[in-house]
Amino acid sequence: MVYYSSQRRVWVKELVIEVVTGDWGKEKGELREPRGIAINQDSYDYHFYIVDKKNNRVQVFNSDMEYSFHFGSIPGAGKMMKPIGICVSMYHNRVYVTQFSFNAVYSYKLDGTFLRRVGDRGCDEGEFSEPYGVDVDEDCYVYVCDRLNHRIQVFSKRLNYRLEINHVDLAYPIDVKVRDDQLFVLDEGVNCVKIFTVEGEFVSQMISSAFGGRISDPYAFDIGQKGRIYISDCKRDCIQVFDRRGSYKYEIGRKGDGFGEFRYPTGVAIEDNELITACERDEDQIQIVCL
Repeated sequence: MVYYSSQRRVWVKELVIEVVTGDWGKEKGELREPRGIAINQDSYDYHFYIVDKKNNRVQVFNSDMEYSFHFGSIPGAGKMMKPIGICVSMYHNRVYVTQFSFNAVYSYKLDGTFLRRVGDRGCDEGEFSEPYGVDVDEDCYVYVCDRLNHRIQVFSKRLNYRLEINHVDLAYPIDVKVRDDQLFVLDEGVNCVKIFTVEGEFVSQMISSAFGGRISDPYAFDIGQKGRIYISDCKRDCIQVFDRRGSYKYEIGRKGDGFGEFRYPTGVAIEDNELITACERDEDQIQIVCL
């Protein structure tokens, strides 16, 4: 791996690009503004679940990034409208998708079978104002970023309301991850990550300007096995990497159309072997990057 520095900005120049897939369009395997991404990984294989926002669907690709199937675009129950965030629970056979236009969260089986929804526009329990990122823990509790209501709402496997996390310093939560009974929240309002217990008690703040953070316009993030945090930064057209203490390490990519370069990166997901999968809104494609 080779690093270069320019005006205090450090980026990774030499990357291994495993796969680049996607083109603008409405056909199978084509994308229009891909947003969230989730990986369903077992001992044999893994599949990528990609939120295809403007096509109002989720597309599923195999480990070679070949199209498998899609769901959410057929009129009726489970029809999507501007989906944004996504998470997968392999052990509970669940996929949860946030719906921007409907201010709701939908649940499906892994094969795309629609199960149920929760939400309408509002600020009461089970209502949303711009739901964004979503994650699920080992017990299948579902954590949803309710961005304009400045809170995280928590639901059961069947999307029954459980509690809300509404901390005084929580501005605009845009993405969330659950790790080791702790809740990591990417707060777009103050460009930092805040940590809570799963019951909502504030623990600490990390990755802000006080910790050497350089985030300009965060969209999504993921946490690798080694505890490193990977944040997609739309304004800087890169993925920023921080260690488990929140100290800035380096950036992956920069603005451009080449391999390992990005234009408005959105969803990001980390596989067990630290392969980085990133969606690009403005290029309508998915890149898998191996450091």
